[in-house]
Amino acid sequence: KDLAVHVSDDSIKLKFSAKKERSSSDRFYQSVKQNLCVVCGVTRGLVKYYVVPQCYRKRLPVELKSHSSHDIVLLCHDCHELTAKKEDRLRTKLCHELQITEWNKPIEFHPQSLQVSKAAKTYLRAGNVLPLERRTEILNTLATYFELQSVDDVNDEILNKAVNLIPSNEELNKLKQQQFATHATEMVRAMNGDYMRLIQTWRQHFVE
Repeated sequence: KDLAVHVSDDSIKLKFSAKKERSSSDRFYQSVKQNLCVVCGVTRGLVKYYVVPQCYRKRLPVELKSHSSHDIVLLCHDCHELTAKKEDRLRTKLCHELQITEWNKPIEFHPQSLQVSKAAKTYLRAGNVLPLERRTEILNTLATYFELQSVDDVNDEILNKAVNLIPSNEELNKLKQQQFATHATEMVRAMNGDYMRLIQTWRQHFVE
């Protein structure tokens, strides 16, 4: 990139002036950091806590998301657990105020799909030992849902289709992650460019 010129075998000369390090002018970077909980003063079992949640910070413009040292503090496990609960309450409050996707909105499925999927799982798990009445009930439920001519048409393919009407736990976790990512993006977008408003909201919440 032609940023320096060769002077000797063991030295070069830069063609630009290096930016002044923040640590030389910012008291925060000059101060001595103590390994203790900033809330109660405990010195054991400390974990990092992001005052401005990372899910929002990483969606901010680079000049804001790359200067986050002020917003990383140490908390003990007890204080971290308490703070996380209060964080969730603020997150929910902001969702309502800004009218954005709720971060923890339950993923809903049609009641009939739930019933059919549950019935198929029961049949696959214990079909051979189910009472005849319960076995017949399940087969009728499946035949009705998939519009089969007879319960005799319920086969492994139908059973698997029924089970897959509801996502597996792994798939459900992915859906929840996608929902949370949508929430975080909408939260940042709702600031309409006034990103410091978001940062200050979370900082003030932590202090209070």
